[in-house]
Amino acid sequence: MDGVGIVAAIIIVCFFSSFELNPVNPAAPKPSTTIQTSESTPEYNNNSSVVQQQSAQYQTQPQYQQSQYQSSQAYQAQTTQSGEQSLGDLGVQRLTPAGVDSTAAQYTQTSATAQNPDYSAPIYQFVAYDRMDAVIKRYNPSLSESEANQIKMSTNLYCKEKDIDPRLALAVMARESRFNPNAVSSSGAIGLGQIMPFNYADLGITNPNDINQNVKGTVYYLSQKIADWSGRSNQVQLALASYLRGTGDIQRSGGQYDDAAKAYVEEILRIRASI
Repeated sequence: MDGVGIVAAIIIVCFFSSFELNPVNPAAPKPSTTIQTSESTPEYNNNSSVVQQQSAQYQTQPQYQQSQYQSSQAYQAQTTQSGEQSLGDLGVQRLTPAGVDSTAAQYTQTSATAQNPDYSAPIYQFVAYDRMDAVIKRYNPSLSESEANQIKMSTNLYCKEKDIDPRLALAVMARESRFNPNAVSSSGAIGLGQIMPFNYADLGITNPNDINQNVKGTVYYLSQKIADWSGRSNQVQLALASYLRGTGDIQRSGGQYDDAAKAYVEEILRIRASI
């Protein structure tokens, strides 16, 4: 190799060697390629604590909502029923409306304590229409919206007039007819509250299938039964037994009534508690 070739080779070697050395300070260490972790970065650590707090808040809310949902599911699993059997271990009779498909009839009570009969005084208290609607649709899901609205409005109107708890009146109608305005019993009682024809004149009923008239008659008749037992500690129970059997029969028996009437009374008061 001549002198020119040797010089060229030296220049080339020096040129490529410069890529491996720091051009400013060849003895200086190469730049670190280590990725900093959360432990080695104070700024990241500060942000991480905030993120963790937000994450904790985020997790808390879904857990709360999930617990509500799971509680609701467990509750509905206990109270969603159909047919004519008992509600599992709760000992409550199923209240499926006659002729309603059992797969469509889902009955959801408001809480486990609602399974206990409500013996409180039957005085008027405002009941939100959505709560009324829930019990109406529970017993008669095929009822039209206009019919359900008429039941709700008439119930509130006449219960307020007579100072009666709307929940009690609704519970009576649920038990008597499953909110079927056209229901007719084997004894000839008609409509939502199953009013007997011989009571029509006294209650101002000319068309027992008219929702407004039948709700009015139901509330007025119930009001009479409550007044019949004024001052009694078990006034509500006696009033309901009288609604079924007649005040005269209950009075003649000294305020006592048979097991069938007792079951009727307890069933209505459980429905009342569920509204």
